[in-house]
Amino acid sequence: MTLSIYLMTPERVLHASDARISYGLSGEYRDNARKLMFYASPANRMILSFSGLAEIKTAESDLETIEQWLVRIMSSLDRTTAYTFASTLLDQLSPAVESTALAFGGADTRLCVVLAGFARGYGVPQTLWLSNFDAPWRGLGIATYFGLLPPPDVPILRTAGAFTLRGIWSSASLCLLIHGDFMALDDGTFAILRRLGEPPAGTDANVACDILVEAIRQVAYANPNGPVGPDCWTQIIERASQTSVYARHFRDPNVQTQNPLFFGPVAAIRSVLSQELPSYQTALARLNNGLTTDLLIHGALAAYLDWSPVLTSVCNVMAEHGLDVLPAFAEYLPDLQTLIDVSGYTTADTLERHLQRSNLWSAELSEAYARHLVAENGGKRVSTFRRRVMALLLVGLNPDRYPIQRPQLQRPNDLSYYPWPVDAQLKFFVSEFFRNRRN
Repeated sequence: MTLSIYLMTPERVLHASDARISYGLSGEYRDNARKLMFYASPANRMILSFSGLAEIKTAESDLETIEQWLVRIMSSLDRTTAYTFASTLLDQLSPAVESTALAFGGADTRLCVVLAGFARGYGVPQTLWLSNFDAPWRGLGIATYFGLLPPPDVPILRTAGAFTLRGIWSSASLCLLIHGDFMALDDGTFAILRRLGEPPAGTDANVACDILVEAIRQVAYANPNGPVGPDCWTQIIERASQTSVYARHFRDPNVQTQNPLFFGPVAAIRSVLSQELPSYQTALARLNNGLTTDLLIHGALAAYLDWSPVLTSVCNVMAEHGLDVLPAFAEYLPDLQTLIDVSGYTTADTLERHLQRSNLWSAELSEAYARHLVAENGGKRVSTFRRRVMALLLVGLNPDRYPIQRPQLQRPNDLSYYPWPVDAQLKFFVSEFFRNRRN
């Protein structure tokens, strides 16, 4: 089994699941299992996860993990819409699980597959799930910020063998869907999850993901020998962005498997990027040892953002005035990569010397920016990203170099355009700061 949590709003879907596979009465388990994928097509962007049965045995093959089996059969599924994808998956899932049950006799062969995300033409998240559980879902309403997801009378869309396919659209401002070992949830877990209805979790996806991970770890630490492990995978999809942000939360990076698999048309796969930072620690160690001439790409860029003395000083000023800046290794950075390429300062030593030119005004700008965002949040403490602070400084140093529009046109898709980190609001704030400062 597993514990899998989806947090859905009209703008984004977040997912977190533990990484443990347990082996029944033997008590054996491994803590690097991967239980999520990303499904992309011209019409849909959805997170797929599964709980219950970990391996499957079919007439075509010996034991395969569920993810291996899904990848093998993917070409035979109808990916036109999320529903046709789920429906054709249902037709293959039912006989495959029946074959597994015959091979293993009385073994527990219950399985739940969940798809949640955004479909073209719908303004709210869609959730589809295939299950042969007696109680195939568990929706939990939390505080007054949540709607119950799903309601008890959700109709069955299709049936195949012991499996049913159901689906809902979530119009509530904040909804939580939990499947897997929901019985393991305790009062401590619910206390953690209630924080999802409080600022800044309601608006900051990274903060919300941290809460989901904390909740899963609460379950794991409360029962260390149970089927839920403390290591997690998380994934975020935004309706306003074509990309999927993926992060790993492992105590020991050496036990991580590869990134969750993406599947869909080739054109969609190219545009779905996963943040991959295996080089972060190595790059950070090189910077700390004075090796500052590496190109700022991938893990080296994230390491630089956490290392930069100028940026660290600015972030400390912001923290003093109610604005926390999240660590860069938790961020999605390709757009900042483009910003730095445009700046022309593409190594740590050249970019740091460039940022040092802001020393005369960077503390004032960062304080003003922090006060501005806190005021927008009703005076309560809020968080932002290091890439955002870097964009603020780069625009302050040379506003004309960074247009509001993206410098290179991106091919449009059915769902969204890529964002460009220098938006009109940030540029307006910088121009107003310098106009008032001169006065």
